[in-house]
Amino acid sequence: MNYPNAAEPTGVRRSRLLLSMIFLLAPGMVTGHQGATGVVKERMDMMAGIGEDMKGIKAMIQGERPFEAQVFTSHAESIRLAAPRIKNVFPLGSLEHPSEALPRIWEDWDRFTALVDQLTTESERLRDLAESQDRRVVVRQFARVGKTCRGCHTDFRKKQDRNK
Repeated sequence: MNYPNAAEPTGVRRSRLLLSMIFLLAPGMVTGHQGATGVVKERMDMMAGIGEDMKGIKAMIQGERPFEAQVFTSHAESIRLAAPRIKNVFPLGSLEHPSEALPRIWEDWDRFTALVDQLTTESERLRDLAESQDRRVVVRQFARVGKTCRGCHTDFRKKQDRNK
């Protein structure tokens, strides 16, 4: 797939804008897990890994680094493999500091797990589209993955202090 920056169609420019908005509005990544232990550390590390995969894909889509189908596919596959494991790293009441999980996860477990299942499905589609020659389709699918992540973070994660 070739992702030139010159002469992008209007739809591609809109998709790039949408992606930029997703990442501006999404809560910031946790960069330090000081004091995290056990399952809280495991899930924070898992989420950080998913975030790094998303950043890697974003960099290719936005032309910040060359598109490499194998690397793109690897990032999408990594997200797909992590997604169903998310349910396992949220045992009831695991809110020890520095967890950013909200009790709402267990109060609305069905919605939480539905979003996890959606992330699995959307990341699988993204992986399958990695070698597509239709950039707009890939960008839209990446936006769907990001929207799923954001939905979970918005509803089930403590608000981030952007000034840190």
